[in-house]
Amino acid sequence: MQERQTSGFAIVRKPAPLVASYDLSMATHPAKDLFQDLCRILHPLPRAAYRGISRDPLQPLPFKDPEKLQIFENVGCDVHSNYAACLRFLEIIGGFDDDGDNANDLLPSFSAAREVFSLLEAPSTTR
Repeated sequence: MQERQTSGFAIVRKPAPLVASYDLSMATHPAKDLFQDLCRILHPLPRAAYRGISRDPLQPLPFKDPEKLQIFENVGCDVHSNYAACLRFLEIIGGFDDDGDNANDLLPSFSAAREVFSLLEAPSTTR
């Protein structure tokens, strides 16, 4: 087990697109009415200004092995989006630690974060 990193750089989604995708997912959710009530109650707080950790931080691929990645894909995990960035993320941190929430969402330096960020949405393949 690797020593847990307690500081670094995270690449997260901007609040407005995150809120929009969450709203879309809640449109058909069984708790849709509760969600709408919560939005009405919290109306004074601007949702587009959200800066919390639940902003879908980019994480590294869990493996380089295409066969292992296929297992993840078979159960619904998206291993294709941002493949180049997630692969480089894995290479930089030296391995995937499955020992808890948010264990893998920090890059060790600003230059590493910029490198990974530059690969977002880069055309690449998993095969």
